[in-house]
Amino acid sequence: MQHVDKPPGDSLHLRVAPAAPAKMAHGARYTEPVAFRIRPAQQSDLARLLELQAASTEAAQWSAAQCRSAIAGEAALRCIVAEWNGDAAGMIVFRGPVAGESEILNLAVAPENRRQGIGRALVRVAGERSAEVYLEVRRSNLGGQAFYRRCGFEGTGCRKDYYRDPQEDAIVMKWGSAVTKCGSTATKCSSGGADGGP
Repeated sequence: MQHVDKPPGDSLHLRVAPAAPAKMAHGARYTEPVAFRIRPAQQSDLARLLELQAASTEAAQWSAAQCRSAIAGEAALRCIVAEWNGDAAGMIVFRGPVAGESEILNLAVAPENRRQGIGRALVRVAGERSAEVYLEVRRSNLGGQAFYRRCGFEGTGCRKDYYRDPQEDAIVMKWGSAVTKCGSTATKCSSGGADGGP
């Protein structure tokens, strides 16, 4: 069970029970949940954000300059981190809300901190005060697509050759009041756009 404690200020404290491993010793049980704090990223987090990206090959690999812009809030960007044990264990970058819509541009969680609710908590932040949330995910990133579906997103289409290095189509996913079923639209690609950075 997840417990939420919202103190004064703009940080959010979450205590999330860790997921059980594939196999547990007979009679073993978890007694202490993982505790993390959601807060805005700071410029002092920059090196750690680059480490998180490098350890998450499925995440967009933004440059240091792009990350600085996101941390500074340029172009309506927001960069949020989940802090655990005094360090950033996960990050999300999104744009918005603008006219009730937000767009998730990057998400990375340290491999050792996955399946502990951190990714879901970060995605929820992007959905606050937004009627709809959009994102793109690589066609080959089936794990990422499954994660976002568990968060309530559905496929709405495809952008051909959207990603570079390597070049690949993007599956467009959407959460909100007007979500459409993915059906055959997920295989019909329009001509693409730029890479997933700001």
